[in-house]
Amino acid sequence: MFPRTLVLLAALALGCSPAPNAAPRRYCVSGPEALDLLERAHGTLLLAPPDGALETLSLPDAARRTALDANAVSAVVRVAGPDRRGRFAVVAHSERERVHTLQRIDEHGRAEVIFEGRGEFGDEAQLGQHVALDASGELLAFVARPRPVHVGGADARRMEGDLDLWRIEGREHWPTSLRALDDTLEWVPGAPRLVFTAFVEGDLARELLERHVAESDGFGRSSRDWKRVPVVHEFDFARWTVRALHVGEHPLVAPDGRSILLRDLDQNWRLLDLERDQSRAVRAPGAIWPGAVAFVDCDTALYWARPTEGVASNDAVGAARCALKLLDLRNGTFQTVVPSLDPRSRLSYASRP
Repeated sequence: MFPRTLVLLAALALGCSPAPNAAPRRYCVSGPEALDLLERAHGTLLLAPPDGALETLSLPDAARRTALDANAVSAVVRVAGPDRRGRFAVVAHSERERVHTLQRIDEHGRAEVIFEGRGEFGDEAQLGQHVALDASGELLAFVARPRPVHVGGADARRMEGDLDLWRIEGREHWPTSLRALDDTLEWVPGAPRLVFTAFVEGDLARELLERHVAESDGFGRSSRDWKRVPVVHEFDFARWTVRALHVGEHPLVAPDGRSILLRDLDQNWRLLDLERDQSRAVRAPGAIWPGAVAFVDCDTALYWARPTEGVASNDAVGAARCALKLLDLRNGTFQTVVPSLDPRSRLSYASRP
């Protein structure tokens, strides 16, 4: 476990949901909040808590329903989707049977196993923790056979494996021969392109960083001296070509496919304009690991954050919870969507057509 993860969990344990009339705690982020961001979100959020049923949360009306009973699958490690028909993908792991599977769940809750691997989930896994399902529900991407690599200091342990693509119909498997980090994977809307993270040699990464980020900017500082540095890439599987885009990780693609939101190890965020090949800093008040979840429109993102002072929560004092917020990427204003959520929960969001 990374030191920053320990710090995060310790901070969460302080709690930020005071009892009635109690003073707000220092872990909270200060308001006031915006009041008009939630109306921008028209989509479905998948919520997979560590214990319990997998739910869908419809936005902006916040209607919840159970998508998958807690006993229907083994422990859910990752979720992706939903697609246009309401189907979604899950990575699930059974500790007792030492089996991990990639499944597509249809709109009626029926599971279809796409991939199965044996062994403990983690360093022995045949399947990574991240998966991308395209809007049609037919194309899947994941990192196969991820293994730990050390490239720098104490925070430099990463999982690296082989980037695999699958077409569910016909079970077509396209191994790419590309190495990728077990990090966020995103299909570019309406295009045969996939955005992923891979290591680049340190000298080349520093050249790329200098192209986008001023020397006085702190972005990427923690990894500048690494021998290999995480860099966001784009793979065009129609042309079978790949290009490095920007130093960073955890990439999210805007609904119009023209920009990518990414971050560095220290939760510094940048928004990359793909047409101009320029990026700018993004301020995300109260952001915590892992950061952004998804775009809800081209100017607004859903993200993990510390709770806001004074926002109502049902948690007891000391509960290790955090919040989901919407962020206006242009000015840094924010609004709470889910005021209290277990930080171990797995999330995925997709806008409705």
